[in-house]
Amino acid sequence: MKHIRNALAIVTVVALATLSIGTVAASTSAPADVVRNDPTEGSGPELLTRENTLIDRDADGVTITLRIPTPLPGSYAYPEDIPPERWAYPEAFTGWAAIFNNPELCTTSETPPYCGPGDRNDEVKYGMYHFAGHTSSLTVVDGELMPDVGTDGMIILTGTIGVDDQQRDMPSDPEIPKYPLENPEGAEIHALIAPHGQIDLTNPDELFSPTGNSKCGCRWIGFFSPTQ
Repeated sequence: MKHIRNALAIVTVVALATLSIGTVAASTSAPADVVRNDPTEGSGPELLTRENTLIDRDADGVTITLRIPTPLPGSYAYPEDIPPERWAYPEAFTGWAAIFNNPELCTTSETPPYCGPGDRNDEVKYGMYHFAGHTSSLTVVDGELMPDVGTDGMIILTGTIGVDDQQRDMPSDPEIPKYPLENPEGAEIHALIAPHGQIDLTNPDELFSPTGNSKCGCRWIGFFSPTQ
């Protein structure tokens, strides 16, 4: 029972730490044009769907909402710097948004998504934002720790990015120029989920930080084409 009490104490702290920035996207939200699951490793569950990858835009900014079923630890490909001992509940997840303000200048593809890593330049005006964080939660069933399905068993990441908001971006690739959101209705936006493994309660920035050797380490991505 001691291990259960300790785990419940962790869950209590995690519940207080769970972060959701901004407001949930309204019913007018549009789904992603394309979604990718585990694009880096090519393995793991197909958790992200277009219907659960939403954006709401207006002249002041964008609101992004991503929902995935809570994955089982070890069931998907983790960023390379997360050791197997951290493939355990409760896990932390963060949401990131890659902004391409001038997608008509992108050269990666002629079909959505039009923009890619090669378009992170001054002409396209690329930027990267952190917009949300969430943790998986636990409950005790017959003396065993199990995922808590009180919120339909979903990881929900939702947040708003305003025009000219200060970026909380990845510390990697410092040579790549980064711009704030300037064109909320016309930008191409890639919404990304980064898994962290078991939450590190000694790190107060866990739900704000990137993973994968200071890179995103993202495993689920939704692509939103511009609306104008």
